[in-house]
Amino acid sequence: MLGNRQVGLIADTMSDPRWVMLKNQPYTVRSALCVPIFQGKLLVGIITMMHSQPEHFTLSTSSIIQMIAAQIALVLDNTRLSMLQNQQPVQRVEKTESQGSSRNKLSVLGMYIIDRNEKFM
Repeated sequence: MLGNRQVGLIADTMSDPRWVMLKNQPYTVRSALCVPIFQGKLLVGIITMMHSQPEHFTLSTSSIIQMIAAQIALVLDNTRLSMLQNQQPVQRVEKTESQGSSRNKLSVLGMYIIDRNEKFM
C-alpha cells in the first residue's frame, strides 16, 4: 500500500500475502482496509480498519474512507498552520508511571497522534 501510494483492501487475511499475522495476536482479523493520508506527496498517516469477518470491506467502503482521509489531511494541515500562526508549542505526553492509566484510556479509542520524534502529541 505505502510503496504504491494507494488503498490496501484485503478481503481475507488468511489468503492475502500482504497481511502479517502476529504471534499470540489477541484479536481476530479476517479483513482489512488501509488508507493512506497524504498532504501533497508527504504521508502523514494511515487509517487501518480491521474486521473479524472476511470480505467485510468493499470498494464502496474504500471510496468513502478515501474521501474521509482527504478531509483528515486538511484538518491536520489546518491544525499545523494554526499552531504556526499562534506560535503555540506542541505539548507532548510523556509516559510515566502515573500516566499509565491515561494511555490505556487512549488505546480504547484506537487513535494516537505521534510526531516525527516518536512522541505522543
